[in-house]
Amino acid sequence: MILTKSIIGGLKISKNDTLISDDTMAAAASTSTVSLLDQSDNGGDGDDYQLTNIERESGFLWDRLVPVNDINSGYDFTYDYQEQLIFWLEHDFKSGTANIRKVKFDGESRGNLFADGEISKLTSSPYSIEVDPASRNLFIGDITQSKIEVISIDNLKRAVVLSGFDNETGVGHPSVLTVNSQDGEIYWIDDGYEMVPKKIASVRMDGLNPKILVKDNINNPNSIFYHALSKRIYWSDRGRRKIEFVSVSNLNDRAVVLSDVEYPSAITIWDIDSSGGDSGVQETISILYYSDQIQEQLVAYNLKTNEKKILLTNVPNIMQMRLYKQPVLNSYQYGTRTPCLTNNGGCHQICIPSMRSSESMDRICKCSDGLELQVQDGSCRPYRTFLFYATKSFVRAMPYYDTIESTMPSNLASIEALPILPGNNIGKADFDYRSRSIVWIEDDRLINILTLNYSWQSDPRLNNRNTGDFFSSKTLFELFSATGYLKSVAVDWINGLLYYSYFDDPFSYIKVCRYPNADFHYTIFSSKEDKPTAIAVNPKLRYIYWIDQSRFPRIERAYLDGSNRTVIVRSDILSATDLFVDVNRGDIYWSDNTKDKIERCSWDGTNRQVIKSTGL
Repeated sequence: MILTKSIIGGLKISKNDTLISDDTMAAAASTSTVSLLDQSDNGGDGDDYQLTNIERESGFLWDRLVPVNDINSGYDFTYDYQEQLIFWLEHDFKSGTANIRKVKFDGESRGNLFADGEISKLTSSPYSIEVDPASRNLFIGDITQSKIEVISIDNLKRAVVLSGFDNETGVGHPSVLTVNSQDGEIYWIDDGYEMVPKKIASVRMDGLNPKILVKDNINNPNSIFYHALSKRIYWSDRGRRKIEFVSVSNLNDRAVVLSDVEYPSAITIWDIDSSGGDSGVQETISILYYSDQIQEQLVAYNLKTNEKKILLTNVPNIMQMRLYKQPVLNSYQYGTRTPCLTNNGGCHQICIPSMRSSESMDRICKCSDGLELQVQDGSCRPYRTFLFYATKSFVRAMPYYDTIESTMPSNLASIEALPILPGNNIGKADFDYRSRSIVWIEDDRLINILTLNYSWQSDPRLNNRNTGDFFSSKTLFELFSATGYLKSVAVDWINGLLYYSYFDDPFSYIKVCRYPNADFHYTIFSSKEDKPTAIAVNPKLRYIYWIDQSRFPRIERAYLDGSNRTVIVRSDILSATDLFVDVNRGDIYWSDNTKDKIERCSWDGTNRQVIKSTGL
């Protein structure tokens, strides 16, 4: 199999010496247009390789693998042997859109793994994908949201494995990953971000025990492969012009395999069982395949004899390489040691292999994001309480606990209480308690909504293994003014109203419309001098509050129709940026960037006090 920016084909390598064995397959990803590559068994060298059309030889892969054309910005690919499926990433970096595409080896059933655009709800910048044959899970590395995810190929349920860049064992920019099916682990190259250093790291497939394997003496690692036979991780470093390995069981066992490789860009290893020769002793020969973008070569290297052979020349920009091989599912590596291949391990949604001992493998059941695993029956149910927050690039939610309990998950930062909502230039957000919806501003012009379509008390879909869509999202409306931009949004869930503030030079407005229909827009406030920004609504007390960032910053209050304007905070306020109403108590909370404080007061402006200062 060969992935280019526009085509997937395959490369057949024939037997001509101890480096190559009959019927071995290599798959390479290149930025050039490459058709199927084939060489007959003529004992020639690498120069005999030709660019040819598909060769339909009985008994070979060519009978099942049809070149896949018209790939748009192909970036990475993998395959599922059991269902004979190829998966590849198409990522348009200019528009920010991404998708996972799939096709059968015979060219049939081509399409998206998810419906059009659905992958954008899952991951915004997927850089790498890999299938774990022991569970038939698809793992994805996302650099924008700094996370590694898992998707069940069978039911398309998805969950975060590891996220967060607030410590060095977290995830920054996971650019390349590989899996260790035998031990249930993921290894990845991280380009580093915030507190996360540039590193080669590992984490269990269930998200626990993240570790740094290598962080010293690496420059620009760009390809990684786990070799199960030697239990080593091999990687290429184009900055150091080297290919190295490290033992996963002994991190001091690190060595350089090859030096002075001009631009190594892809590596993989094929283990070949020899016939034994004159000695009669059968042994396994491990062949390292790598590409060199400067020399435009695909090279085979015998890890035992150090013999090197150029297999292919004049192929520019080879980026990735995969080997096609049937998993030996009855071997020690897989076999009955992984229960995930039978009835999904008894899990309702996602089955994750987990080592129980050196001789057996257990499994861990995991729920898709937004659902919590129930210990008593193993079902998946929504989180009853959660804390959601918005950044410029996504809206996220994490479980909320009233107290810090001993049972609180250790990987709390990686648990998603709702599906992650990626977006562009996300602004203010609010929550509708009646319909259990999150409303947020995107790109200064859109107001979007995510609705939780379930009941916590009783919903038959919760116990269905093929759980339906509990979450739906859409755009409520787009700002009608071509020059204006939205500042804030607030929901009156009791009266079914949506308030929003926006600026359209030289006027500032606060408007209200029916919710969720988003029709009958009515202006309750407009001014050339005043500049309302953040707004919040208390529908129980029937007040709307807003921060004014004009010449004299202040916090004001009015009735829901905009009448009876009253300033409730006018002193010692500089750059208030956000506003929140505690509906139950009636208190008003706000943050001030310049003062580096969070403050609150009663509904009428009295009882003002500092909640948190400095270090925000």
